[in-house]
Amino acid sequence: MRAPVLRQRNGRPAYQIASLADDVDHGTTFIVRGADLIGSTACQLYLARLLALDGFLRIRFMHHPLVYDAHGQKLSKSAGSTALRSMRATGEDPRPLVARAEKLLEQMLTDPCE
Repeated sequence: MRAPVLRQRNGRPAYQIASLADDVDHGTTFIVRGADLIGSTACQLYLARLLALDGFLRIRFMHHPLVYDAHGQKLSKSAGSTALRSMRATGEDPRPLVARAEKLLEQMLTDPCE
């Protein structure tokens, strides 16, 4: 594993440390992330061990398969994907996306190792 980056070039904390601090501060107990963030979760757990942040080490994580749009691009905030609120504002029906998310969650809860 390469060493985690704790600070961006602009001096701001990197995602892993900022998110870790935020989760500890808010008392987060369960985090659902895309499967593409498994490495980031491992980095945060490593940092939490180094910093003796036991509260973070008790958080449960679930990594879901990614969801893609009609063009094959992953749906994510970091990629600028449309939020449900924006979909509703433009008249696009968010129900198919919500149904897909519910189906993924149901699959993960019934078959957590798949």
